[in-house]
Amino acid sequence: MYVHLLNSSVMPQPGQYNLSKIDKTVFIDQVKNFFHTKQLINYIGYPQNISLINKWCDINLVTSREMIKLESGDLILIMKLKYRVLQTSQKRDNKFQSELNENDFDFYQCEYKSFR
Repeated sequence: MYVHLLNSSVMPQPGQYNLSKIDKTVFIDQVKNFFHTKQLINYIGYPQNISLINKWCDINLVTSREMIKLESGDLILIMKLKYRVLQTSQKRDNKFQSELNENDFDFYQCEYKSFR
């Protein structure tokens, strides 16, 4: 079993997906655990997300734009923005959005099973 770290909830291939919302603490604990057991595969391509995860988990991930390939029984950990990213010059809640912070995300885990 591998654990895939994503910044969005996607279904890249046919199968059964069981998605559950988790809190930030559970997300951090799982990322740390699976990183240290070498089961974590990172697919996050955004430096801001990676920076937050590295800070929270005291690990050193780098951005990745690889295509995800799932096996039956794999787990997906997701760090998903609560809103669409805006340009720096656009307003969000009457404030200019310049940097992402931990309150901008929801966290999920998803169990994957193939149809085979």
